[in-house]
Amino acid sequence: CHMHCLVHHISVQDIMTALHLYIWIALFVGFVGAHHDTLDEKYSWSIIEYAYDTDEECAAALADGSYCPENVIPTGISVWTDKMIFMTIPRRTLTGVPATLVYISCDDNSTSPKVIPYPSFSDNNITDCNCDNIISVNRGARIDKYDRLWVFDYGKIGRGSDAVQVCPPRIHIFDLNTHEKLCMYTLKDTDYYPTSLFTSIVLDSGDTSDDCWLYA
Repeated sequence: CHMHCLVHHISVQDIMTALHLYIWIALFVGFVGAHHDTLDEKYSWSIIEYAYDTDEECAAALADGSYCPENVIPTGISVWTDKMIFMTIPRRTLTGVPATLVYISCDDNSTSPKVIPYPSFSDNNITDCNCDNIISVNRGARIDKYDRLWVFDYGKIGRGSDAVQVCPPRIHIFDLNTHEKLCMYTLKDTDYYPTSLFTSIVLDSGDTSDDCWLYA
């Protein structure tokens, strides 16, 4: 994998302060003739719920604060064909977001489906000091034309001057057909500033799977 990072320091304040969220994913569903574009609301939420294995696990997470619905604010989405919709939920607080990278299946016909951690809860865990895990993703999840999910994890928890750099920024790449992590790249200290704010990424997919570039 070729990973070319253009890193910029952007001094902007995060203006997402709402405690409750109503978000919708509007999917383009058709182009009729030359005159009509139709948008259909596919999903909507007032509160994002995670797909825990049991109700007891969810209740325990609510009780110990590892899941706080008011802290779960998605900032980005990425759609893989007609199969999966990925959402990124940055960890703007030290607790309350069980997984920063989640998805829903496009086969889910419920109005407000529960989100599923990708690739798992354990891979999103921040309590075991494992920097191979996914720490925090803002709008840094994109899919290339070779069915690979590129995830830019900026490794920082919190917001503004209170943010803590838990791990160095990293790029994770997953094969969406097998859900296997193909590779991981850790940015060097010279690639970014401690105050760098990574808000999004852009992928440039070439003619072969080895000719792909990421810009952040």
